[in-house]
Amino acid sequence: NEQVASDLGTDSYEVSYHIGARPEHQMWQGRVYTYEQLQTVCGLGTVTGLHGLNCYHDYNAFIPGVSVRTYTDEQLSHMMADENTLKLYNGKSYTTYEALQEQRKMETVMRKTRQDIKLLQEGNASKDSITLKKAKYQGQMQKYKAFSSAMKLPEQMQRVYQDGLGRI
Repeated sequence: NEQVASDLGTDSYEVSYHIGARPEHQMWQGRVYTYEQLQTVCGLGTVTGLHGLNCYHDYNAFIPGVSVRTYTDEQLSHMMADENTLKLYNGKSYTTYEALQEQRKMETVMRKTRQDIKLLQEGNASKDSITLKKAKYQGQMQKYKAFSSAMKLPEQMQRVYQDGLGRI
């Protein structure tokens, strides 16, 4: 990105926007900064900043007076207000970020249950034990789907199936 900006003769960059950004990243996503500001404002080069641990933001060269921002400040404010509006599910309130974190927890639990099923099958456990664990997994899937739907989040089953266990 820095090379492209240099080739274009600019020191400005637009930081990408994505739904469900952690609260510390919401304030700077979707805006334009100099390279120095990417470091000082967005934390580029730090573990918790831009391009840090679990950060899905990117930045691209931006030519002031020529480039057009992806989102206006007004659009960003509206989108972030929507994301930070609490949504209720089973008596608990979630922001979009919190809902995504809950969704990730559910995916982790589902992967663990899938692993348990596979181990029970490989260990020649009783058919009842395997059936009971499969029923538990089906219940987890139904809860995941209901939660994702209620929070208006896409289901990301590929995160569950990344375990490589195939059909359980």
